Amino acid sequence: MASLGKIIRDDRHPIWLVDSIILSAVVYASKPEEELKLMEKDYGLPASAKYEFVAEEELQENGFGNCKQSLLVVRSLTDGHFVVACRGTTDISDALTDLNFIQRTMTLTPGAAHAGFLDRAKTIPLEYFRRLLVRGERVVLTGHSLGGAVASLLALRYNNNIIWSPPSRPPPSSESRVVVGVAIKTLD
Repeated sequence: MASLGKIIRDDRHPIWLVDSIILSAVVYASKPEEELKLMEKDYGLPASAKYEFVAEEELQENGFGNCKQSLLVVRSLTDGHFVVACRGTTDISDALTDLNFIQRTMTLTPGAAHAGFLDRAKTIPLEYFRRLLVRGERVVLTGHSLGGAVASLLALRYNNNIIWSPPSRPPPSSESRVVVGVAIKTLD
């Protein structure tokens, strides 16, 4: 994680990408807001790393009660976009999802996907995010490992207004409303 501080303080990266990296790490913590404070102390977060966490109660009221994917939904107080950070493998349930690797045909797009990841993505209710998009909000989907795969498949469920933006491409245009920024763990 030593390289994390360098990456997130590099002001050449778009805010949404830096947020994706930070929140892909924070989503693993049992107390994400406290984890942000620790990251600030350990790495010195950029000034743009200011977030409003969507309350668990609000997510429950919007259909997340049966969601099998651990995730965070936050709003960037700097740029206004929402970030959905999906957690990767941490427990036996996640490991069993990882092992459910049989390919399943997808209905929205030609091709197939890892059945475990697809099953997880299908438990995330879309209506909450659709309402954000209808209001003109921008949504960034991100995660690491299992979470990155689920975030990518969640984006395919939208199937409209999607732009794939790996770090090597320029930031999305103002017309793009959903961005997938999958955080990759670096080896030190």
